[in-house]
Amino acid sequence: MSSTPPSALPDFLADLQRQVQGELRTDQVSRLLYSTDASIYQAMPYGVLIPESVDDVQAAVELAARYRIPLLPRAGGSSLAGQAVNEALV
Repeated sequence: MSSTPPSALPDFLADLQRQVQGELRTDQVSRLLYSTDASIYQAMPYGVLIPESVDDVQAAVELAARYRIPLLPRAGGSSLAGQAVNEALV
């Protein structure tokens, strides 16, 4: 998977950063760490949100819908078939 990020991505990430208390990681190393799971697949996420509250999750969902940015919920990243990776906000 390799595509051009949505044109609204910078605005989405800036708005998300302003609205959440948790950590929004957009640096290359963090994105690389979340670009793989236990499978052979790799897809670079647009960013990684480490939410601190339900409000953070709600803000991410609402903003992603508004900006049409895909979301990928992730737990341990132990999928053997690539379900834990995508070009999305993780």
